[in-house]
Amino acid sequence: MKILLPRIISCVGIIGVVIWSLYWFAYYIGQNINLFRFVYQFIDNWQAPFYRENFLLFPWGYLSFIFIILFLTTLLGSLFIAKCIPYLKLRYLFVQGLCLGMGVMAFLWEKAAIFNLLNPYMIIASFLIFLLIIIFMPSRGRDNMPLLKEESRWGGWEYFFFFLLVIVNGFILYWAVFYPVSYWDGLILYVRYARETFLMEGFPVRVTLQVGDGLGANYPHFFEVFSAGIAVLYGVWDDVVARVFPPLMGIATQVFIYLTGRLIFRSSRLALVATLLFRIVPYVVAYNIYASNYATAMAMTALFFYYITAFFKNGGWGYFLLAGLIAGFAAHLNYLMLILPAFFVFSALVYMWKNTTVRTCKILWITVGISLVIASTWYIRNFIVTGNPVYAFYHEIFGGKNINPEIEEFCFNEWQRNGDGIGNGMYGETLREKIGNSFIFWVSNPVTGWKVNPFLMVFFLPSLVVIFLKRRHLPSFIWLYLLFILALLFYHYCISGLYLYHIIIAFPVAALVATYIFTFGGKWLFRILAVLLALMAFFPAGIFSMYGFKLTGAAMYRGQYITSIDLLRMPVPENHEFWEMRYGPEGKMWSYINDTIAHRTILTHDNRYLCYNENIRIVHLDDWDVQQVYDMQTVEEKIGHLRSLGINYYLYIENEDNMINDDGEFLRDWVGLDKMIEMGYLEEKYRPADEGPILYRFRYVLDRNESG
Repeated sequence: MKILLPRIISCVGIIGVVIWSLYWFAYYIGQNINLFRFVYQFIDNWQAPFYRENFLLFPWGYLSFIFIILFLTTLLGSLFIAKCIPYLKLRYLFVQGLCLGMGVMAFLWEKAAIFNLLNPYMIIASFLIFLLIIIFMPSRGRDNMPLLKEESRWGGWEYFFFFLLVIVNGFILYWAVFYPVSYWDGLILYVRYARETFLMEGFPVRVTLQVGDGLGANYPHFFEVFSAGIAVLYGVWDDVVARVFPPLMGIATQVFIYLTGRLIFRSSRLALVATLLFRIVPYVVAYNIYASNYATAMAMTALFFYYITAFFKNGGWGYFLLAGLIAGFAAHLNYLMLILPAFFVFSALVYMWKNTTVRTCKILWITVGISLVIASTWYIRNFIVTGNPVYAFYHEIFGGKNINPEIEEFCFNEWQRNGDGIGNGMYGETLREKIGNSFIFWVSNPVTGWKVNPFLMVFFLPSLVVIFLKRRHLPSFIWLYLLFILALLFYHYCISGLYLYHIIIAFPVAALVATYIFTFGGKWLFRILAVLLALMAFFPAGIFSMYGFKLTGAAMYRGQYITSIDLLRMPVPENHEFWEMRYGPEGKMWSYINDTIAHRTILTHDNRYLCYNENIRIVHLDDWDVQQVYDMQTVEEKIGHLRSLGINYYLYIENEDNMINDDGEFLRDWVGLDKMIEMGYLEEKYRPADEGPILYRFRYVLDRNESG
């Protein structure tokens, strides 16, 4: 009876988990059944695989040059890692070398760009500096080599999982590389700042709390400077230099999850399960396509936890040093990645708890010091330039220059209205209300529920139950994983819950946690769960990777409506054509402005700078210089100030309606634009549709007989 009772309880638990999984998978399918129409269209409507004239115009030489630079970067990174971990196998070394090499290069190029010295000579010098560091760096011997067991050989399941990964990653790579940037933040910040850094050979200096340009200029620029540096070496800018990194970083993330899964489970099969669990998350699929730094952030997070796991499980100070370096470099991606240096310090404290020798403490804190110094340099720059290391956030604590709290109110309201996080106002204001509405946010809301499901309900939450049941037999680093996820959830619920992608770095770790459900029970349960996982690799992951996230719905193209599946067989569209498909009237407005207006200044709330020619100057309604008109009493005074700023046009876009304060006042009313239109100081120049953007021209432009 004592032997049978645990088995009976286990069987009941297993049946419950399977029913739970099937229910939530069916629930998810039922919510999103319309997505299957894309499969039908894909099979039924497929015609010519390429528009050959466009495909041949793709900058293949540029792409080849990018991969040459990445190869050199990876080679140097691999040589460095080989000095730290001489017993690591070559096939595992190379992908790690990519991320480490990118980190070193971006760190060095950042210093050159701060002083506007990002030129080919400085970039070549940075490669030589890295090479010299590797040459003179002492190598760790093999005397303290930890015992690394061989992973199990691949069988049918392993090859099947790998095949699914190849299919999904293939579509992701195709969409990301062969189609223009469409992600809003990529147009504002990630690709646009890379282009501007290339043109200026350095970072622009802008110090103002402003919803787009002012804040973005002071965010860390790892992604942007690495893209710009390659373009500087090539001598020509093309967006492909930034588009290629997200899918590559997505592949790197999966390799790191696989390596970490091998360390934890000592099974290639379970390691591939963890990798596929990460790949099936629709939100992750999207951000491996979007031109942003979040794919790189996920890769750096996955590599950091691989090194930390290897250090705790197998020993070897090389792993700890590499974890510290990755944490330090990751802090240059964005402000939120400061969590990795913080967790690196915490990991050192956890390790020191059980290992308190003088030598151990000395090595720990020297390594921690190196990591924190690397992480701090951009924040020191911000403090010197702006007066605030994380400008312009938390100015109540850190202060900062040119910060208007009233503008912050407008900015927050816009972010809240556009945000997809639990803090966007739809799920309550207090923590209790947000927790009470969590099921709606994570599961049943059609706007957000698809982004993390069915991964969340079918695998992750049941795995937490398994971890609780096995808690006495789990290694200590699993609790680090859970604490990391909990810290990100605390940030999202309690500090800033405006955008869900802020915590997307949780998913590489969550995939490893979710794998524990596959360790509970026998072979038949694994087979059932594996079939479920394979189905989810087809839907939603496969469908969404085929869908591409570049278009959000049907778009007009040459007089007919097309979907993403139609667009899939038309690679390398012209930027202006694609933006007209993606953004409709706004895309037509950009084409009109770029074709008819040059060397002019436009007052607007639009901050998608990449869509405008470089010779067009954008001034924002919340720029520091424009803020001076808010307190002016007469329209004539306001007009005079705007004229002194050289402003020729005013462009209205619909997102401007989200710039509203808590009293219901629009920012454009503070500028006085509606009154200027009413009084005839502004005349309508172009309106591409009944609804959407409108371009106005200031009448004093005509008074000076200016063209355009």
